[in-house]
Amino acid sequence: MNIKILGTGCPTCKKLHEAVVAVVVELGLNVEVEYINDIQAMLDLGVMSSPILLVNEVPVSVGQVPNLEQIKQFIVAGEKNIATAQEKTASSGGCSCGGKC
Repeated sequence: MNIKILGTGCPTCKKLHEAVVAVVVELGLNVEVEYINDIQAMLDLGVMSSPILLVNEVPVSVGQVPNLEQIKQFIVAGEKNIATAQEKTASSGGCSCGGKC
């Protein structure tokens, strides 16, 4: 799992970063929360508003600081998506044909 905050370095972006780090600690996850203040990275996503919260490279919140419960939901959903993908890969024998070979 990867979690990133993209922003300009403003107080709102820093507040989101701190909130996400607090949720990761509360959930007991061993995940690094990256804080990227590179405007080009935001433009590459096609997003013009900050801060941006990315969970597994998917923007889940843009232009706001969600409350702690919402952040938890975004992170837990991201974990479930990874677990589901891993289960599908494991059940297919790890091959790209989905176990049909």
